[in-house]
Amino acid sequence: MKNAFTGLLVSGLLVLTPALAGPLEEVAAFGAPRAKAFAAGDVKGWSDAYAENATWFSQFSPYRLDGKAAIQTYLVDFFNRYPGPRNFSVHQPTVRAYGENLVVGAGYYQLTLTDKAGKTYISHARYSITWAKLDGRWQIIDQQNSPVPPSQ
Repeated sequence: MKNAFTGLLVSGLLVLTPALAGPLEEVAAFGAPRAKAFAAGDVKGWSDAYAENATWFSQFSPYRLDGKAAIQTYLVDFFNRYPGPRNFSVHQPTVRAYGENLVVGAGYYQLTLTDKAGKTYISHARYSITWAKLDGRWQIIDQQNSPVPPSQ
């Protein structure tokens, strides 16, 4: 997820005024609001960035989520299972622009979740996320998260 997960992902970039912003800065502007939405369990705030036909592979789900509606349904259940506090921190993010309408990011994150019983879980994962500018609006079209294998 940015700052995620997504979120996940481009938080380290400077945000410029819209008149001066390029693709990287425009996508980076989604970082802080999405991080707050994730921490608050705000499904709409977190999922607004997804395209209607986005795909998402979550580290907590064995199957691919197809479409914004499926992602939102998953997030309702996820936020209910882990009501908080919840947080993530991004490590070693990379973000690359391919022209003016495509941005790809990748990196690692630590996710801290608290379930209804108050038990805290910490997981380490890697992510890749693809943003496309569709109809003049930046949207996530693909996101993949997977656990980092234990070191041996």
